[in-house]
Amino acid sequence: MFGSLSKAGARKAAANKKTTSTETAANDASGNVQIDDNVFNFLKISNALDTLKSEENATASLSDFLVGENTHPHKDVIEKGVVPIKYDVSRAEPIPRDVIYDFWRACGSMLLDKNIIKKIVNSSCDGSGRALHLAAIDFQRSVMEYNFGIEPDYGCNQMGLAASNYPDDSELQDGAAGFMRIAMHSFIEQLKVRAGK
Repeated sequence: MFGSLSKAGARKAAANKKTTSTETAANDASGNVQIDDNVFNFLKISNALDTLKSEENATASLSDFLVGENTHPHKDVIEKGVVPIKYDVSRAEPIPRDVIYDFWRACGSMLLDKNIIKKIVNSSCDGSGRALHLAAIDFQRSVMEYNFGIEPDYGCNQMGLAASNYPDDSELQDGAAGFMRIAMHSFIEQLKVRAGK
């Protein structure tokens, strides 16, 4: 997505940008401006870190979302087939609100676990060439399917529709925001672990 800009987009970007010593842009043979993806990745991480402020405060605020009784106290992904698929495209109604909320809380708790973080990093360093963010997404999809019996493609769609399916449920909407913050925090921790390898 960030790999190249059209000529018109490059001209507009050039007119609006401030040149810094960390800027890494160059013209390729077709005249497009190539911008190193690492610049954007760094900016995303930097912005996320600024948002989270300090690690202690971030973990405390993320943990607030996880406080309370969890009806699915999972510690890790369970074996495939133990929990049958209960939620897929054959359902006429949305995934129940409590199942969505429990998934966000259980998966969020797992994503903060140091052993799970190492497991995700190791799965991206197994020689398959799989990107770290894809390994993290695969982990979340596995939890969805194996622990909660939700077909992953259907489940991802339903998670995205949770706000419109349950428009008056502020707790669920806060849960979605909490899960997104946890996933970002976990990814930053995964990057730190991978950098230490």
